[in-house]
Amino acid sequence: MLQMIIEAVILTLACSVDSAVTGFSYGLKKNRIKFIYALIISIICSFCLALSLFLGAALSRAMPATLTTIISISILSIVGGYKILESIFNKKKDEELKNLSIKSAAVIALILSIDGIAAGFGAGLLGLSWLSYIIIISISIVLNTTLLLSGALLGNKASKRTSLNLSWISGVLLIALAISQIFF
Repeated sequence: MLQMIIEAVILTLACSVDSAVTGFSYGLKKNRIKFIYALIISIICSFCLALSLFLGAALSRAMPATLTTIISISILSIVGGYKILESIFNKKKDEELKNLSIKSAAVIALILSIDGIAAGFGAGLLGLSWLSYIIIISISIVLNTTLLLSGALLGNKASKRTSLNLSWISGVLLIALAISQIFF
């Protein structure tokens, strides 16, 4: 049970780091994110994660366990490696953060969901239990909302100091999750 919770936290944290970075970017512009918009972003991201988990799980039933584990580790490692390379080459997402509305919050959520879709599909291939899915989705909603709002708050405070690129953290977390599947 503890291992399941740890893996759920790692997966959702890896998928939520971009929310913190987005919030931080927004905060650097001295803008605030309303709780309702953060919640909308979080729910959409978590819904996309849930769909990809279920799709991966459905596919895992049609394939041998060894093959789904190899595919899962590969997907998580590729997405993790991409996130690290993206951080190194400093590619930035072009979200319009100046006037956050429900529509722009939904667009930002879909952009932020891309990593979660790939990672969720990879994790779903592992054939997790329903309890795992519930834990992952619950943690995802809370963590996305918290990191988005915290990132904005920190961005506001750091707006005159420096701009940090933290996107590499999500890559490292996804690779760590992939490696954990080899040993556990």
